[in-house]
Amino acid sequence: MPDQDARFPRTPWIRPATRRVIRTLSHTALLLGGLALGAQAAAHQLWLEPKDGALGMYYGYMDRNHREVSPGRLDEIVAPKAMIVVEGIGPQTVDTAMQRSHLALDAKPEHTALLIHDNGPVYRNEQGGETVAMHWTMTSRFAPNLDTVEPVLEFDVTPTGETGAFLVTLYGNPVGPRHAVRLSHEGGWSMERRTDEHGIVRFPGLPWQGLYMVSARHTVAEPGRRERTLEDGSTETIEHSHRGFATNLTFIRSQGLDPLPRLPASGPHEEGMRAGAEGN
Repeated sequence: MPDQDARFPRTPWIRPATRRVIRTLSHTALLLGGLALGAQAAAHQLWLEPKDGALGMYYGYMDRNHREVSPGRLDEIVAPKAMIVVEGIGPQTVDTAMQRSHLALDAKPEHTALLIHDNGPVYRNEQGGETVAMHWTMTSRFAPNLDTVEPVLEFDVTPTGETGAFLVTLYGNPVGPRHAVRLSHEGGWSMERRTDEHGIVRFPGLPWQGLYMVSARHTVAEPGRRERTLEDGSTETIEHSHRGFATNLTFIRSQGLDPLPRLPASGPHEEGMRAGAEGN
């Protein structure tokens, strides 16, 4: 096999050893079809990205180019909360509208935007001989730049102002060391690193232009009760013994190598919510 790969051209400012690492990691991600490099790859994600001069929320797997639609599994995202962060004021709610391929936000890509979906069901499974009732909160943050900002989400990933470095916080406090964090590019490449003792994760670089996602997950033992809105507009009361958080930060990189092309689009799932959820 020749050493040169057209997807990863030789670039004077990237050393040969670095090129080989990038090429190997990228090929591995593509060969695995976007399978998990960490636990956070195992479930659907929602994320924000620019769409038609505004922002849209997508549901699926960004790095696999898998996007759910409506009617379909996109309709599982019921009553999400969308906000933009206004400097000096804080988060302000914005309107949303369901489209075929995404949820459209009344927000521009120049804004820092937040999307919170904490309206899902409770998932039950056995752990150590006891039943764990897990309620997941899925969130996404879109950053128009990588300047330092204050955490807002319960479980948040924020830029630090340093290229490739991001802060992971839980309830406003840095998470502990060795927390798994995944960096993905819309072209199918991904890499996993772990936080240091200050809750900061550092990736060796952002090689390509295009859309990136920094994602992480966390679970805590936190009993509670909440009202959940169903697709027909009715509500139900759910109880959980644990909470799970799946969050990500997305941003557009305008510097670097030409963006990797997206993988061929994979068809949306036709099945509904996965088995085991209350109310199914």
